[in-house]
Amino acid sequence: MAKETTTRGVYPSNEAYTIEEYEGFGWQVESSQLTVNNAGETIVRLVFSRDKDMKNYSELRWKFDLYMEKEEEMKAIARQQDQMGEEPTKLQFNIITAIMSFIFGGVGFIFYIIAFSLKNKRIKREIAEYRKTYNLLQKKFENLDNECEQLLVEAKTLL
Repeated sequence: MAKETTTRGVYPSNEAYTIEEYEGFGWQVESSQLTVNNAGETIVRLVFSRDKDMKNYSELRWKFDLYMEKEEEMKAIARQQDQMGEEPTKLQFNIITAIMSFIFGGVGFIFYIIAFSLKNKRIKREIAEYRKTYNLLQKKFENLDNECEQLLVEAKTLL
């Protein structure tokens, strides 16, 4: 009986989900061990194996490989969203600066209002672009997540 083995490191909070996920593709847990990764984080090192002679092995393997590719795409999207940082915020009208500009001359006040309006227009465009990009990434992430769930359901029917 030929077996294949794979190892996966996960955070302790994800251990049960990962085991359930892998079992859905015919894997069995061989061992589970707490360890510390290079970043100093505590992780669980899971070792899985499955029989290559099992029923529907090739289709399960294909679905598992596709599932893992989609998971990697989801991780890349999550990293992109993290790199985007916080959404830009509009400027708040500063009444003190406006009053001081008005006291020291109407031209200063007019200049302040124009500069404030122009900068806020630019920031509004940046906010719109940020939201558009973030929402596109989120939609793509959700689609991939749904595809992964579907692959898992299909794989479980093959077991």
